[in-house]
Amino acid sequence: MGVYDINGNIITQDVEEPQQYDIPIVTITGTLPSAKSAGDVEVYLTYTSATDSFNSYATVKVQGDSSTSYPKKNFTMKLYSDSGRSKKQKKRFRNWDKARNKFVLKANWIDHSHARNIVNARLWSQIVKSRSDYDELPTALTGGNIAVDGFPVKVYNNGVYMGLYTWNLPKDSLYGLDDENPSNAIVQGDSALYNGSILWRSSTMDGLWSDETHDVMPSFISNGFNALLNFVYTSSNADFVSNFETYFDKQSIIDQYIFLIVGCIVDNIGKNQTFFTYDGSYYYGGMYDMDGTWGLPPWNTATVGWKAYDTAWQSGYSAVAEGTGDTNLLYEKVGNLFASDIKTRYAELRADILSEDHICMEFDRFMSAIPADLYAEDYASTTGNGAFTGIPLATTNNILQIREFVRDRLSYADTLINS
Repeated sequence: MGVYDINGNIITQDVEEPQQYDIPIVTITGTLPSAKSAGDVEVYLTYTSATDSFNSYATVKVQGDSSTSYPKKNFTMKLYSDSGRSKKQKKRFRNWDKARNKFVLKANWIDHSHARNIVNARLWSQIVKSRSDYDELPTALTGGNIAVDGFPVKVYNNGVYMGLYTWNLPKDSLYGLDDENPSNAIVQGDSALYNGSILWRSSTMDGLWSDETHDVMPSFISNGFNALLNFVYTSSNADFVSNFETYFDKQSIIDQYIFLIVGCIVDNIGKNQTFFTYDGSYYYGGMYDMDGTWGLPPWNTATVGWKAYDTAWQSGYSAVAEGTGDTNLLYEKVGNLFASDIKTRYAELRADILSEDHICMEFDRFMSAIPADLYAEDYASTTGNGAFTGIPLATTNNILQIREFVRDRLSYADTLINS
């Protein structure tokens, strides 16, 4: 896309779409599905911003796991240029790697700020890019999308205002992976990983992990990941330290460990633990689904753990308890056996990317694009025909809560990691 002068001469290239403080309007004509079982439903979609406009013969499908039970659904969208939906209509947004026809409309039901998923993803991308070995990472990773990104949009369906959403990259756009290569994969924990003592305390996948890259997990991936799990489960401390880098990219796991603690990212220590590979045996740590963070636990948000900054992960949350109870064996071993490396890297990150000022600046930058009246209208009785009035913490989940939690959490994390 270009910008032209009055004589039609191009004066700039690559204008950011949409612009920083523009909130595009997405109009969907057709019946939106209410359950995953409905599959891909045909609709007609119009996108209008200050700098672009297009129409699309689209399909939408309910997206997510626990979020499918919420009144306001997430949707995976696929764009097509023909009514038969056979010709992909590819669009490129922001600084994302390439044009594509698949995106996600994220409702952010539990996170009324609409900010946590995307701001955390941006922070994670910055953390990865700050690594001393960044230039040695696979070009597929450094040239691709390191984490999900998105921007706020206003959504209408058949004339009814459906509130704010974010227009996001899909999960399968991450890390530059090739879905036709059986050695490339994103392996992610499923919800059953929360049960009892099985958080990484098993030598096999036990059906609790999914391949997010292929429709069916290649045996090459399952064999390699089972070997990794067996290593974590059975290795002695000495063996774990000596052979860790046979299975893991150490720097990425250390960064993952730090970010999980700093952001109180409880939803990535069981379900949604994310690892990816280019060869089926050597895995990097990734981050995905980061709305249950910075004082916002993923479930029962009105009562459980709200503003509890001073626990290792999250107050009232049973998956990982501080000192007692179930723990994630990988991070338990990493925290104990690589403590010196963690402290060194933590000091680097706290001086810059994970400083209070920088974290709050990133949240401010995202949330300042959304006017207060749009936040309020998100749960008004006129929005979604009154179906969204139950949005949790609608009046208290705001930039003030985030700023206060960031301040208190960083102080606590300093003590936790440096002790």
